[in-house]
Amino acid sequence: MFEHTDRTVEQEFSSIEFACLDEIEKKPHWDLITVAVVKSHQRRGIGAAIVSEGQKVAREEGLPVTVHSGPDAFKLYSKLGFEEMERKAVFEGIGDDIVMVWDPSHGQG
Repeated sequence: MFEHTDRTVEQEFSSIEFACLDEIEKKPHWDLITVAVVKSHQRRGIGAAIVSEGQKVAREEGLPVTVHSGPDAFKLYSKLGFEEMERKAVFEGIGDDIVMVWDPSHGQG
């Protein structure tokens, strides 16, 4: 999850609760987890291609997709049709944790 081994940070990060997920998680959906592209290969469409493949599967099944985004990836997910549901500050210097949802019935992505 993190490049360092500070278990306190990991535990704090994983214990953040989002009210918007309470309703979403009651129904079938897909979670995109840990989508990452190494810095030297970013801005080449690789991340968009990975996420688009997930959207393709979800579209075929008619299911929404959730993702936890940081500020750096927010623009990419927005461009692919994801909508911000909730945002929480994690730790200073790490940035916000943003829950985003994509719904295949909205036709975008």
